[in-house]
Amino acid sequence: MKKVIITIIMTLFFQAFQAETVAYDSVKYKNKWAVEIDPLIPFALKGIGFHVFVSPKKLPRFNFGLGIIANGRLPDFIINTDAKNKDMGWIYKINQGAGFEFEYYLKEQNNKWFTGIQLFTEEINITNSNEPSIKQHRTNIGMAVVRFGYNWQPFKNVRFYAKPWFGLGYTDIISAAFSKDVIPNTQVGNYEYNIQPLTPFATVHLGYKF
Repeated sequence: MKKVIITIIMTLFFQAFQAETVAYDSVKYKNKWAVEIDPLIPFALKGIGFHVFVSPKKLPRFNFGLGIIANGRLPDFIINTDAKNKDMGWIYKINQGAGFEFEYYLKEQNNKWFTGIQLFTEEINITNSNEPSIKQHRTNIGMAVVRFGYNWQPFKNVRFYAKPWFGLGYTDIISAAFSKDVIPNTQVGNYEYNIQPLTPFATVHLGYKF
């Protein structure tokens, strides 16, 4: 299942890449940069997050980005949406995370409707209040997210924009890690945290174009 999902995601990306190279081979554009924040991260997760994007002049409808996240904590109401984790005493913290993002704009460079792919990895620390002696359990997870959204610039001469998007992601534990202390499972004492393989996402990024 995992290999099938990753293969479909990468096939769609490379097909769009090939089509864009042919369509814009003889058109002159400028490199465009943008920075974004996800305001839900500091408010909902109590963490920090930042994204930087470049739209190359030779591939103007593509955005290539790098995102980072750190020091977040998953709210209890999100944990409790999974019946297997509900009211089981879980504490889910995001130590650090980073990933690559690819966006393809359907009509205009870095503007209006887009689709995209996000490949992300996070080091999380999961503990359980029913196992107080275990204060740390680091695990690394990987995510592949297919997303759709709209880059809205409300004022023509103002470079600030809002970018609402939604998507569906595949999540799994991975062996690669930021630290040697990472354990590739979610078993904490006699409890096991359940990671849902398919997860819906929805948020609004706020950005600035250079």
